Amino acid sequence: MKKWVLVSFLACQFVACARRSLSPADTITTAISAPIQSLHPLYTTDADGQHINELVHSSLIRHGADLLPKPYLAESFKIINDTTVELKLREGCKFSNGRALTLDDVEASVAFYSSPKLKSSVSQTFRHVNRFEKLPNLRFRLHTDKVTPSLLSDLALLKILPAEAMKEEGANVLPGIGPYKVTAFGPSEIRLEKAESGCLPSGNVDKIVVKVVRDDLSRYLKLVRGELDAVYNEMDYRKILKIEKSPELGLRVAMLPGIGFNYIGLNITNPKLADIRVRRALALALDIPSIIRYKSAGQTTQARNLLSDTNFYANLQIPKVDRNLKEAKRLLDEAGYFNGENKKPKLNLTFKTTTNDIAIENAKVIISQLEEAGISVENRAYEWGIFYSDVKKHNVEMYLLRWVGITEPGIYFDIFHSGERSRNNRSGYSNPEMDKYLEVGQGTIDPFKRKLAFAKVQELVARDLPLIGLWYPENSFVYRKEISDVNLETNGSWLSFLSMKKSAGENR
Repeated sequence: MKKWVLVSFLACQFVACARRSLSPADTITTAISAPIQSLHPLYTTDADGQHINELVHSSLIRHGADLLPKPYLAESFKIINDTTVELKLREGCKFSNGRALTLDDVEASVAFYSSPKLKSSVSQTFRHVNRFEKLPNLRFRLHTDKVTPSLLSDLALLKILPAEAMKEEGANVLPGIGPYKVTAFGPSEIRLEKAESGCLPSGNVDKIVVKVVRDDLSRYLKLVRGELDAVYNEMDYRKILKIEKSPELGLRVAMLPGIGFNYIGLNITNPKLADIRVRRALALALDIPSIIRYKSAGQTTQARNLLSDTNFYANLQIPKVDRNLKEAKRLLDEAGYFNGENKKPKLNLTFKTTTNDIAIENAKVIISQLEEAGISVENRAYEWGIFYSDVKKHNVEMYLLRWVGITEPGIYFDIFHSGERSRNNRSGYSNPEMDKYLEVGQGTIDPFKRKLAFAKVQELVARDLPLIGLWYPENSFVYRKEISDVNLETNGSWLSFLSMKKSAGENR
């Protein structure tokens, strides 16, 4: 009894002494899970580096709440025709080194990002831009050598850099036109300080400190102690659930549906999965709301298709699949398989995942639900490299994976067009009707024409089930009580930090 009282007392003391943020009121301290090798916008491929660069550099456009492009560093844009867009630059913009932004910088940035010699991950994205046309009054046109429907959306990836800085080799940090500038860059900590862009909104806090904290428990404890003020999408759902149930910790949680897409991949060239009745039975045997409720504490949203419901191109007429065990068993029986009641051969499948604990936990629940319909599934877990290699080589039957940051409907072309079967079409799906609508959708830059074509595409995906959608993970922002004005964005952008304010707080 004495030991229990002592532990409780120490825990209370620990929490009470941790009520105040340990960083000044003009600073928000946050965390990422791994060191960043470079903040050079062209070569930063990890999500954390890209998020920090959102605060340091600016793109001509950014994505709105409906995930359509909207003006940002560009004051406006308009579609001239299917191979030409016109943009107008904001007036008075300047880099963090004080130099004014010119159209020459924009032209050099476009050429820099599209250069095949630089071997960046985005050079293919802008390879079809073949001419930059300068116009009066800070206007310019981008011409492409073919219809490039995602061009405006892709411009969110293209950070505008000073022309002279692009000649520097080996630079990890470049001047930007963002609301913050980098004042310190190291393997364990990155420091940002407010910068005046002259044309874009600035942040409410003067400084942002980004610490590298590798494990979830350490991030949680540092939040409680006041060493961190906030953690964005870097907290395990179990910790979030604990925080929500423990107001004495002085922590709060903000959640917003995200745009990632978790799914069960299917190799439908496999004879067993080539039968649509089998794929339909698999989908109907799953109780996805229950998995969401018990395995992620409700911190995900059931998916109806690849595109999240907030996406302009999402077909909201497609129903989410409800569990129907009776119908799943009927389909299995019709396809010639055991369904828990008949005496037909059992359907045996392998289900590959990574060795990630949560992936394995989710796989176990999925397997258990499928077994209720009479389907036998074996989970095989591999390290990421082996797992992903098997997926790309079609050396799979079923697998658990996710797409992150989906904004563009063009992803449907990449993963379902029959001409992509040797590349990103990992299901082996082939359907002339699908190809027709995909080609219409990718054959115009007009968003309304594309919306009609991709609505049909989504209907075919829901009908033919080349994959089984599961859920969209939510964005989670865990923060101390000193932080206010938290307004998250669907795409998880760190520009959310701009609206935040911080008070000095007080101990209790």
